[in-house]
Amino acid sequence: MVRSAGAGVRAVLAAVAVSLAATGCAGLGRAGMVFEAGGFRELDPGEPGAVSPDEAAKTLIRQVLPRGDEWGPQFAAAAHDELDAMRTDRVDDDCETVPVGMPQDTRAVIGRRFALPPLPGGSLYGMSAGATISVHGSESAARAEVAFAADSAERCGVLYVDSETRIEGVERITLPGAAEYDEVSAEHGIRTDGTYSPREMYSYVSAVARTGEFVVTVFADAPRDAGAQVGDELRARVSDMLELLLSRLLCSRI
Repeated sequence: MVRSAGAGVRAVLAAVAVSLAATGCAGLGRAGMVFEAGGFRELDPGEPGAVSPDEAAKTLIRQVLPRGDEWGPQFAAAAHDELDAMRTDRVDDDCETVPVGMPQDTRAVIGRRFALPPLPGGSLYGMSAGATISVHGSESAARAEVAFAADSAERCGVLYVDSETRIEGVERITLPGAAEYDEVSAEHGIRTDGTYSPREMYSYVSAVARTGEFVVTVFADAPRDAGAQVGDELRARVSDMLELLLSRLLCSRI
């Protein structure tokens, strides 16, 4: 069963608030100047996306992204990976996922994902959670990234990620932790992975939120058999993480 995250994450939020109040945000970098926005470009199959070009923006993102223990105590020693790739996703007319490269003036896009090991008696995979931050060259480009997420949630009852993976039962949701962002698209649903037999089914919650030229993407998922309250737990984790990341981003822009 996925354990309750509320008390632990709220304690982290309180600690961060105290730290920021004491340091005046001295521990975080600054976003600096922005550049004129270009356009998004559909990537060829297998094309990974360019590496982020702006070292200052990458440093800032890495300072803001959550550590494992900030997702909950069980994530403190969880395996994790980090991806630096100037890309995002949209859906086409057939509700198939299409990778797109970021506008040329995007400064950096970095994501960090954590995964718990398989649980005894549980599904093949444990819970995973992650966050990605994009630093765009303009607010118009940042708004476009949020619009990609909103379009898929509104238009696609079934979304095809690849030949083996699809997302079903997508519903728009409201998350308290996103209330102070300029705009947000949040959803929950079921991800089905056909790589294994029988098919693996996961509950997931994700949100794409914008503050100025920053876009924050946060997700959490867990096997459907991880517990009766798994949906509530995922929503709580994503909501609390949105709040934490916004506090750090606003600090970085002072």
